[in-house]
Amino acid sequence: MEGALMPTAKTHRRLGATFGVGIAILVSVLTQKGMISGALFRGGQLDIFFFLMAGACGLLGGLLPDIIEPSFHGPRHRGFFHSILLLFGLGILAFLFLYGGVLASPEQFYWRIGVFFVLIGYISHLLVDLLTDQGLPLIF
Repeated sequence: MEGALMPTAKTHRRLGATFGVGIAILVSVLTQKGMISGALFRGGQLDIFFFLMAGACGLLGGLLPDIIEPSFHGPRHRGFFHSILLLFGLGILAFLFLYGGVLASPEQFYWRIGVFFVLIGYISHLLVDLLTDQGLPLIF
């Protein structure tokens, strides 16, 4: 992607929210078709609050890398919180939230989906940054 501009906070907000709602729709469909355990997502019977929370948490996650690691050294500086290693680790963590029983009790439903969609937003941020000319560092 030659000449790719650095994404702005506005881009990361929009994509984080879009990824959050998009994954929420996908999860809902897959749960209703029995491809994901109904126990994880209330049998696919999800209310509007679920989708609003997915969008809001995705938006937050989309901004989080730049909040944690602001570009004090210029817009081209990226460290661990913008790395391929962290992208891989967050993917595993998101999987564990879905299938590993993390925050699995029914009382923790909204905590689980909140954390899951923040992770989805964070991953969307890193994927967008990966497509720029600078890409992402492996570790630092």
